[in-house]
Amino acid sequence: MNHPKDVHEHPPVNGNVIPLQSRRTVNSEARTGGADTAYEIELDESRPAVTPLPVDTTSAVPVQATDGKRRPIIPPQLRPQNLKATARRAGGRAAHVSAFHAVRAPWYVVRLAYYAARGVLRVAGGQIRWWWVPGAYTMEQHAANTNQLLEWQRVHREVKATRMWRGIVLAAETLALVIGLPIMLALVPAAWLLLVGTGAVAGLAHYGRPAGRTLIGTAVVAPRFRKLNSDIVLRAYYAAGLGNLSKPEQQIQFGSPMSRDARNTGSQVVIDLPYGKGWSDVMNAREKIASGLDVHVNQVFLSPDKTSSRRHMLFVADRDPLAVPAGRTDMLDCKPRSIWRPLRFGKDERGNLVELTLMWVSILIGAQPRKV
Repeated sequence: MNHPKDVHEHPPVNGNVIPLQSRRTVNSEARTGGADTAYEIELDESRPAVTPLPVDTTSAVPVQATDGKRRPIIPPQLRPQNLKATARRAGGRAAHVSAFHAVRAPWYVVRLAYYAARGVLRVAGGQIRWWWVPGAYTMEQHAANTNQLLEWQRVHREVKATRMWRGIVLAAETLALVIGLPIMLALVPAAWLLLVGTGAVAGLAHYGRPAGRTLIGTAVVAPRFRKLNSDIVLRAYYAAGLGNLSKPEQQIQFGSPMSRDARNTGSQVVIDLPYGKGWSDVMNAREKIASGLDVHVNQVFLSPDKTSSRRHMLFVADRDPLAVPAGRTDMLDCKPRSIWRPLRFGKDERGNLVELTLMWVSILIGAQPRKV
């Protein structure tokens, strides 16, 4: 019996595009031999053809859950049982920010005055440069180099006229400041003077501050997190020895677009390892993958796929889950608990609540003497 050849499409390998595989086309007569019973079984069935999808998604909107779960009408942090903890957290943050800036207030005044003085000098320097017409020398020199005497004279006359007009404007500004400032100090109420003066000093300080500097410090520093893309993931996997970029049959492929998880706590993507690599290989290389991603190993989570041993889900959390406080346990109130009702145990790597039913779980709680 003659077997038809498999038809495959081999697009260029690219970390940003999911490769395609076409369906195998098999003649029905060849499969059945013209009889009512088929004797051939296709063991290595290829994947169905899919539309090319970009791996790196540009949208910053997190992927929504697909289970149709309804969002709560009242947020959990505003419910009666959580309102006290929410108020305590918001008040603690506000108190920390206030204390942080109150301690540094004298230094802020000194730095604000210094930046305001720099702003005055910058404004004055800008006014002088505007009056001098910096591009005039270049135009005059070009006319002189090309022996265009008439052009040089014309440029020179226009520059002199421009400087004369701008000089008059600057003189009027200076005269207005010299005469108007004492009059304003004598006639305007002190409250308005304080308000206008504060605004003027703040504006000059903002203009005079060095590039990249702020007028006041930052009380709360946001944690940094790794924004994943296909290049970073491929670099990590190749550095971990899970593939070979120079060999097409040993290249890492993507099985899904790069996306955020439903809770917007990290990035995730489906990875297809080369043939011959499996779940045990990627688990043993977890620390090397974290190093290639430039994150802590506690932020890297791998989930196996039921359809193939060489496919798995890579999830990289924005923060180390072990560094995120799980909150106070309910057992601290020393109230009786029912063994039939779930007990809050903690949170997983994605911030989901983990509950245990004491009736079906045995827990041994121990402690070292004289240790808290």
